[in-house]
Amino acid sequence: MSGMEDSAVSDSGDTRNGSWDIVWECRCRINADNWTVEIAIPFSQLRFERSDTMDWGINFGREIARKNEIGAWHAAPKTYGPLGKYRTEYFGTLEGLEGISPSRNLELLPYLLPGASYTSETDDSTEGVFGAGLDLKYGVTPNLTADLTFNTDFAQVEADQEQVNLTRFSLFFPEQRPFFLEGASIFDVGIPGGGPGRPPPIRLFYSRQIGLAEGRAIPILGGGKMTGKIGPYGIGILNVLTNNFEDDETGSPEVDMFSEPRTNYSAVRVNRDILAGSTVGGIFINKQDADAYNRTAGLDFSYRPTREIDVKGLWSRTFEADVSGNSNAVYFGANWRTNLFQLDGSYTDIGEDFNPKVGFVLRKGVRRLQGFAQYTPWPRKFGIREIQVGPEIDLVLTRENELETQDITFDTQFSFEAGDSIGFQLKNTTENLRNEFILEEVEIPSDEYSFTAFQASIRSSSSRMIFGEVRLELGQFYQGSRRGLLLDATFRPSAKFSIEPFIEFNRIAFPETEFDANVVGGRIGYSFSTTLFTKLFAQWSTDRDVLAANFLVNYIYRPGSDFYFVFNQNYDTRDGGVKLLDWTIVGKITYWWNP
Repeated sequence: MSGMEDSAVSDSGDTRNGSWDIVWECRCRINADNWTVEIAIPFSQLRFERSDTMDWGINFGREIARKNEIGAWHAAPKTYGPLGKYRTEYFGTLEGLEGISPSRNLELLPYLLPGASYTSETDDSTEGVFGAGLDLKYGVTPNLTADLTFNTDFAQVEADQEQVNLTRFSLFFPEQRPFFLEGASIFDVGIPGGGPGRPPPIRLFYSRQIGLAEGRAIPILGGGKMTGKIGPYGIGILNVLTNNFEDDETGSPEVDMFSEPRTNYSAVRVNRDILAGSTVGGIFINKQDADAYNRTAGLDFSYRPTREIDVKGLWSRTFEADVSGNSNAVYFGANWRTNLFQLDGSYTDIGEDFNPKVGFVLRKGVRRLQGFAQYTPWPRKFGIREIQVGPEIDLVLTRENELETQDITFDTQFSFEAGDSIGFQLKNTTENLRNEFILEEVEIPSDEYSFTAFQASIRSSSSRMIFGEVRLELGQFYQGSRRGLLLDATFRPSAKFSIEPFIEFNRIAFPETEFDANVVGGRIGYSFSTTLFTKLFAQWSTDRDVLAANFLVNYIYRPGSDFYFVFNQNYDTRDGGVKLLDWTIVGKITYWWNP
């Protein structure tokens, strides 16, 4: 799609925030025999210390999908793939910058939001909607920025994409709200996740715990944060106040009413750069209302003795009234990566009372051992560009060191010169369920289970007009079987227009019953220019039985200033019918002012 994208890269390229947003301009042109781009980034948008002469790290990269080619001014080892250009340790140097002064600039972003809403549960009435608020940004020092928000609104943010959950654990959704995304990497403290679709075991600060609860948006009265660096120290301070909220659906019994008190959330994070590319740090998080509190403290480090080795560690503890059990969590892990080999190992110990309410924990009261090995030859024969092959083992033990879960996985992936790839996975799972759990209204009884599943996937090159991924999974599943199909595709007939359907189908068969767990949806987008685009997003799942649609028009009428038109609808699809539940239509205009 035609457009502009900016991202913030931190932690030596390990963390990339694609929703980071600054004010800049870009123009491109395709000529008869070449392609050119001009980018203008105001120095006021960058944070740097004052100096007469400066040398900056910098890199440039380009991907040519039709040639399966990745080019970079300063290339990283090829095992990093397209992400190599973000590895800060491999950046080139821009020398001789003189006469540039950092700006302690003030930025104001007020907004107005008029509109209307309808819900079928309030006497079929239509109500007017009006909102106004302000975001403020101030450069306290050249490298330290303060952000304030009043009457925060996220009307333009797309709804979460539905996920199928076939486990007994909580799902992990990415943050999409702008206020929480800017400078978010400083608060990213926890245990690294296992890759796409695999949630992190621990995230001490998970901003989606603020202003969101049980699928409801809790009003944010205001908030502030300060992020940046002071010498070798990274600083992050955040404070947010949410209003009290009650679900006032007509006819709901009082016992079923949802209620959330006025609550204050705060976080303080400090880390320090040591040696070359290594860090140590600490974090403190507090959630408090009139009656209760929950606090989390943590210490962490990352040690990189060489470019190939990365060692990480974490200790954390939570504090609550009337809780005196084991509320500690400890993690230690190491990774070694070269062009041909990768080894990864870790140990995690999480107490049964470890409970960071402003964080995310996949499972408590366990000890976990993980190991991963991968061999990556580059044969360059028979059209094969790269092979990735290797095993992974994941052992989860109880506090008494009894086996709870064991996953043994063997993965193989072939990447071809044309840009396509195919993959195969064989996975054996052993589960000792101490307690039964409910899956799509079906009870999985406590017992000892061992089941094996096979997965095959095909991913086509993005240089094609139609590209995407198809994944098939067959095998055993607890006391029954599972058949799964995933389709995630893109049809892009031009640089301006795209259609992106996604389908996840699962058929679960147990001796006494069978059921489906499915998600269907898609996006249609059209870019009139780099400053005007429109998007339709719709989805439906068997879990909620609600068809949701979101239509957005975004016009950037001047750099940093936007107009949004948003239309949301939800339909109840239970009992074979389609009934309108609610709709909302709003216009939102922001104005970026840099006095």
